[in-house]
Amino acid sequence: MEFWNRHGFADAAVHEHSAYSIGPTIGYGGGRWWTALGFLHQLPIGQAFSHENKEFVAHDGYILGDEHEKYYVRLRVGFDF
Repeated sequence: MEFWNRHGFADAAVHEHSAYSIGPTIGYGGGRWWTALGFLHQLPIGQAFSHENKEFVAHDGYILGDEHEKYYVRLRVGFDF
């Protein structure tokens, strides 16, 4: 299980929004390499802190627009050296 809390900042002092995602992640490691596959679903509890970002939370608590995805699939591969 994996949990993400992703933040958006306009600059170093202005926190614009937070998006939260959770989902299963499976991994395998063998020898000198490893891999992990995860599927994350954004939780409908996103928060917008700046007036300009209030439009992103208009989708039932999801932070969408060009900032975050509702569903996120990622494959990671690593090599030990």
